[in-house]
Amino acid sequence: MNFSTKQVGYFYTTKDYSNFKLHAEWSWFKRQENANSGILLFIQNPDIVWPECIQVNYKENHAGDLIGMNGAKSSETIGKPNDIEPKHLSSSEKPTGEWNECDVIARGDSLEVYINGILQNKAAHINFTRGKIGFQLEGKPVKFRNMCLLKF
Repeated sequence: MNFSTKQVGYFYTTKDYSNFKLHAEWSWFKRQENANSGILLFIQNPDIVWPECIQVNYKENHAGDLIGMNGAKSSETIGKPNDIEPKHLSSSEKPTGEWNECDVIARGDSLEVYINGILQNKAAHINFTRGKIGFQLEGKPVKFRNMCLLKF
């Protein structure tokens, strides 16, 4: 799926999910200032921009950061500026135009986030463990492919 809109928003599943492994790949069309996207996990109602959820950030040089959005919390994001838990290692992103892989493992109230096979982040004690899964659009052209969800 290619998205080149200048609008912001997200698309998401119609069902709620918990206990899963999610694989998704993304690529930027070209080098862009402030290129930003991500996966929205455990989306809660209401359906607004931006919903209560945990975001796995795809922002350039920040892929793997976790963000507690609109009230979502984990042990790692509570009390942090902007509710962000930065990725734990230096960037494992590929250069612009190449495909990146993101794997998220959600078990109970915990998450693990891998960017191109490197464990970049973990979260525990998330304040909800079930919700919709979405893909964020932040007004910059982005491509998604090979999205796969395996339930445990």
